[in-house]
Formats: sequence, structure tokens, C-alpha cells
Amino acid sequence: MQRIKIYLVGILIVFITYTVGVAAQSILINSEEKNILNEEIRNTKYDAMITFYIYEGEGCSCIPLVGAYINATSSEGPEYNLTDEEGMCVLPMVINIEYRVTIEAEDYHLVKFDFNVVEDQTFKFHMGEADDDSSQNLQGTIQIIKELYQVLKLREGINNVLI
Repeated sequence: MQRIKIYLVGILIVFITYTVGVAAQSILINSEEKNILNEEIRNTKYDAMITFYIYEGEGCSCIPLVGAYINATSSEGPEYNLTDEEGMCVLPMVINIEYRVTIEAEDYHLVKFDFNVVEDQTFKFHMGEADDDSSQNLQGTIQIIKELYQVLKLREGINNVLI
């Protein structure tokens, strides 16, 4: 009778160990699967690829504008890049989010517009050359901003020394 009790206790221990092991494995696998799925959802963000082609000139004589800076800012943060040798720039953007797009190129008019991303889209722009007066005004404004930045930086350094 004593032996039967020992066998039964042994079988019970093996059964409990097996059951706990299966339950633990099930919990761990489900957690890992959930983490993988959450990571995929987090990384996807429902992106659309927005392609920009920037040209200089008009009509058939247009030439790709290399090095135009394109900045698209939204509540999700900024996306930005420069156009390549084909005048092309591709930015990933989040669907159903409104973006403010700014296109800048030296000696050309600034382009700004807002749009809501619906799907992959392509934009083509023919940049107009800036007047000498407007480009000088822009250069003057940039110079003023640089000088203000230097003054604020200097002031910040003085405040740090005094503290």
C-alpha cells in the first residue's frame, strides 16, 4: 500500500510538472507573439510613400533641380530630405495625417502647402527663379536670424556663468 501511494504521488508530481510546463510555455509563446505583433503595428504606422519631383525651367525645357530641400512636418514629427540627380525625393508619411510641406532651393521661390495623406502620391513642381530683391531679402533675413542666434547663445553662456 505504501508503494502504491509513492507511485501515485510520483505520478501526481509528474502530471503537475507537465501541466505547469505546458501552461508556462503557452503563456510565454503568446507573450512573444503579442510582442512581435505590437512591434509590427508600431513600426508600420500605415505609411504612404510620397514622391516629389522638383524641376527648374518651364515646359519641355525643364531640368531636374538637384539638392532642393523638402521638409514635411506633422503632429508625428518631421520628414525631410534632398532631391537627387533626377530631381526626385521620396518621403514616408503617415496616412490620415495632415502635413505642411516646404520646398526650398537657393535662388528659387519658396513653396509651402498643406495636405492630408490619403495614399501613395506623387507631386511635381516647377520652381520659379526668385527675383534678386527677394533672394537678397531672404539672405538678409537669414543673416539676422544667425546674428540673433549668436546673441542668444552668448547670453545663455553668460547666464550659465552667473548661475
